[in-house]
Amino acid sequence: MAIEEELVSPAGRKIGFQELDPGEMMDVIEAADEASGNRTWLNYAIAVSSVRTIDGHPVQFPKTKIDVRALANRLGMDGVNFVLRHSYGIVDAKPAADGAAPAVDPVVAAQDAVVAAAKN
Repeated sequence: MAIEEELVSPAGRKIGFQELDPGEMMDVIEAADEASGNRTWLNYAIAVSSVRTIDGHPVQFPKTKIDVRALANRLGMDGVNFVLRHSYGIVDAKPAADGAAPAVDPVVAAQDAVVAAAKN
């Protein structure tokens, strides 16, 4: 399995990503079962399912909702937020020149992106 991209999370974990192929996308939709109509859940599941390695260790592709949840729990909130930011192309905000707090919190921006995608 070729990892498309490996990034280091703010918590120092190396996370390897690979875009889902069409069959894997169908597997995630099938795993969603009754949640497949919930775009927010589905967007989170797709993002989490793109994780292929954590700290160099292979991650089994999730086949059920329980598997998706287990992978999300393995990543933890910091890891899930990092995966969401990566999946939606959101770069961490940098402090303003005067040292003020960032205008946009990257976690909130990632969650906003998921909600916006769910409305489409």
